Amino acid sequence: MTVNRSPGIQPSEVAEAMMLDPSTVTRLVEKLEGKGLVSRKTEGRTTLIHPTESGSALMPDLLTAWSKVAERYSAVLGRKNAAALTEQIYEAAVRLEGM
Repeated sequence: MTVNRSPGIQPSEVAEAMMLDPSTVTRLVEKLEGKGLVSRKTEGRTTLIHPTESGSALMPDLLTAWSKVAERYSAVLGRKNAAALTEQIYEAAVRLEGM
C-alpha cells in the first residue's frame, strides 16, 4: 500500500513510514519483487521502488481488507475503544522508535 501510494519511494522512506528496520524492508521488497508486485530501479546511488501493474491492481483489495480489520476490531471493542487503541499503539511505537 505504501509503494502504491508513493510510486518511486526509497526503501528508507518505506522503513520510516512502516517503522521497520531497513533490512526488513529490503527482504519484503525482494519477496514482493519475486511475486511481480513491485520493481526496483537504481538511479545512481538511489534505489526507487515502484508498483507493477499487478501490484497497483491489488490496491482496492488491500483497502477492503484493511477496512475489514478495522470493522472487526470495532465490533469487538466498540468504535471509540478501537480508535483509542489504535492511537495508543501508534504513540507507543513512536516513543519506542525514539529510544
